[in-house]
Amino acid sequence: MVYLKICNDMISAEIILDTRRLGNKGFPVKIRVYDDLEKLQSPHKYISLKIYQSGPELTLNSKLRKRASDLDKEVEFCNDNLYRLNESVNLIINGIPEDDIDIEIALLEKRLELLRKKKGVQNGVGLIKFGYQLIEERKIIEKPILSYENTLKAVHKFLLPNEDIPLNSINKEWINSFDLYLKQNKLKDSTIYTYISMVRAIFKEAQTRESLHIKKDNPFLNLRVYKTEKVSVELSIEDLIKIKNLQLENIQTKSYLGQLGIKQLADIYLFQFAIGGHDLVDIANLKWSNIKNGRIKFKRYKNRYKKSTGEEVDNKLNDFALSIIEKYGDKKNERIFTFLSDPINNESGYKQQVMQFNRYGYKIISQHIGSEKVFKTKSTRYLFRTEGGNLLIDAYLMMKLQGHTPVGVTFGYQGALNYDVQDREHQKILDLIFK
Repeated sequence: MVYLKICNDMISAEIILDTRRLGNKGFPVKIRVYDDLEKLQSPHKYISLKIYQSGPELTLNSKLRKRASDLDKEVEFCNDNLYRLNESVNLIINGIPEDDIDIEIALLEKRLELLRKKKGVQNGVGLIKFGYQLIEERKIIEKPILSYENTLKAVHKFLLPNEDIPLNSINKEWINSFDLYLKQNKLKDSTIYTYISMVRAIFKEAQTRESLHIKKDNPFLNLRVYKTEKVSVELSIEDLIKIKNLQLENIQTKSYLGQLGIKQLADIYLFQFAIGGHDLVDIANLKWSNIKNGRIKFKRYKNRYKKSTGEEVDNKLNDFALSIIEKYGDKKNERIFTFLSDPINNESGYKQQVMQFNRYGYKIISQHIGSEKVFKTKSTRYLFRTEGGNLLIDAYLMMKLQGHTPVGVTFGYQGALNYDVQDREHQKILDLIFK
C-alpha cells in the first residue's frame, strides 16, 4: 500500500493506493483520514475516489495532484474548526462549504462549546464545592445528608486549608492517598468504605451534569475491597424475660445516656419486640397519629424514599405495649417518645444517641442480667423473626408483622390477612415473654 500523506494537527489524511485488493479495473485509490484524538476508538476511515491504477506504485497524475491540493486545504479547514473524524470525512467528501452566514454561526458555536468544555476540564468544579451543592439540593427534597457532611469534612481535613480537589483531578492515585490517610488516622474499614463510596456518589452525580464537563472514566474501579466482620447478635427469649423482671430503676447511668434512665431503655427494648421486633428508629419516629383502636400503623423509616414507601405495619398493641406508651408517651408533642432524638429533624443527634445505647446502655443491661452477650438496637428484630420461625408461623404473616414486602408470583394471589389470624399468630410469639 503506497500513499501521499498530508499532515496537520489533529486531523491528517493521505491518498493511498490500496494494493490489498485488485479488481477488474486495477487497485483502488482512496483517501484515508485519521484523528489523533480518537485513534483508540476509531483509528481511521476511508473515502473512495473511484480512481484505479495498475500499480504497484501510486502515480500522481494531474487529477490526483489537484485532489491532493484540495485535500491539504480541507485538512487545514478541519483543524482550524476543531472537527472530529466523522465531521472531517463528511467535509472531505462534500468539499469546503462556500461562505454562508449559517455555516459561520455553526462553526463559531462549535468552537465556543469546545473552548468552554476545555476550560471546564482544566479548571472544573471542586469536590467539596459540588458536594455542598448536593447537600443543599437534598435538604430541599428531604433526603439524608449526614453521610455527605461527614465525608466532606474528612476530605477537607485531608486537603490543605482552603483547598479543594477538582472533580476532574480525581484519579486512582488520589483515592489511594485518601484511603491511606484515613487508615493512618485509625478509622474503621467500614467508615473508610462509606467515605470513599460517598466521594464516588458525588463524582457520579457530577458526571450527569453536562454543564460541568466531567471526564467519563471511572477512577473507582478495582479499588481495595473493604471487609468488616459482623458482630454476632446474641439475644434469647430467656434474656428478654430477665430484662423484663429485673429491677433497674436505681441504676445511675445518666452521665452516659443523657436524661434517659436504664429502666426506660430496657422498657423500650421490650417494646420493640412487643410490636413486632421493629427498629429503634421506627420507635423514635412514632407519632400519636400512628395509634388507633388499639393498633399501631406506620411505614418503616428505611423505606421513606422508595416510591411506594414500603409495606404498612398494622399490628395489635398488647397490654405491655399500651402500658409503655401510657408511661413514657409525651402527649404534648406530635411524636410519642420525645426522649428519643428525632431521626428526621436531628439525624446526627439520633445516631449519637444510638451509639451511646450500643456502647453503654445495652452493655449495662447485659451485665445486670449476668450475660456477656452483645445486645444491639436491632437484636430484638432478629429474635422476633427467629422465634416466629421456630413456632412455624407462616412466612407471609411474618413479613406483614415486620413490614417486609412479599416478592413473587405466589404473593400476588394473596388477599388481605384477617386481623384475627394475624393477631393470633402475633400473640403466640408474645406469649413467650408476656404471659
